[in-house]
Amino acid sequence: MSNDPFAPIGAQPGEPSKAAASDWEIIVPVPPGAKTAPNKHRKLGKPTKVWAYTDNVGKLLGYVARFDGPDGKQFRPLTLWRSKSGATTEWLWTSWPTPRPLYGLQKLAERPSAHVVVAEGRRRPIAPRDSYRRSWQLPARMEPIPAAKPTGHPCAVER
Repeated sequence: MSNDPFAPIGAQPGEPSKAAASDWEIIVPVPPGAKTAPNKHRKLGKPTKVWAYTDNVGKLLGYVARFDGPDGKQFRPLTLWRSKSGATTEWLWTSWPTPRPLYGLQKLAERPSAHVVVAEGRRRPIAPRDSYRRSWQLPARMEPIPAAKPTGHPCAVER
């Protein structure tokens, strides 16, 4: 695991190689009736916390799981993929391709005139959202950014 907190989340050891990954395509949103996502990682065990990522209308895009182990905390994205031949679908412990979705897109879409603070991590945005229902407080020198208008794409917004 990288010590850089801003390094992109990518395929982890034991996941498909770049060559193998080219044989798969992500399925977003996850369709109703899709196979259930695994509830544990084969090496890291059961996660201590799981965040569901949804699109602007609440359809599931995938998950990010936190694992607390002897090496500290580790995060693993969990997304649904289909083989390009269409023969199989699998939940893989690998990230979305870019552009990656923001956590809380549905909440953002529900309040299109709200100010937005983009922060690293999933835990931090929950506290201001719950504490400041009407608007979020920004440092004095920062300009508020109006919420973007959702497009049809689960990972994109339009200004």
